[in-house]
Amino acid sequence: FKKYPSSTITGYSYIIATCLMIVTAFVVASSDSILHFLCSDCDGAWEVPIITIYALLYWILMQSLLSYLLMTWANQYADPSVNLAYTVLQPLTSTVASVIILWTKVVPNCNDITGDKACLYGPSIADLGAIGICIGLYFVIYSDRKKRKREESFAQNMLEDEPSTKI
Repeated sequence: FKKYPSSTITGYSYIIATCLMIVTAFVVASSDSILHFLCSDCDGAWEVPIITIYALLYWILMQSLLSYLLMTWANQYADPSVNLAYTVLQPLTSTVASVIILWTKVVPNCNDITGDKACLYGPSIADLGAIGICIGLYFVIYSDRKKRKREESFAQNMLEDEPSTKI
């Protein structure tokens, strides 16, 4: 297999993701029924409510920019398939962050309040998917370790089998 630089792999990933997101955005924007299903209280496909600006900025800067910079950096030191496997941890990280925010009472739990006050829902039965995420991640890491051990063993055997030349 040909080894590509980490920036090339990351670049191709972003190009493909961008193309898919453009198609998705136009499909959602052109269909009122899909838009209503995804956002029943939206005034239009391209309208961003003022209250979501801070969350959007956080998402852009922390979840996108910082995450992708760290992933690009990590691709220099580990196999890209292992690094990409860690992207599935984003939902798990969000769940842990929401639990911490609820425990510290920074934002009230929606189950504990009534009215239109800003609140946050805690983990639910749907978050049990995290178990599957962790199991899948374990298999990817285990497979990568096994592959590395095989390669090291093969390289060691090649060195031992090499005929020694004495002068």
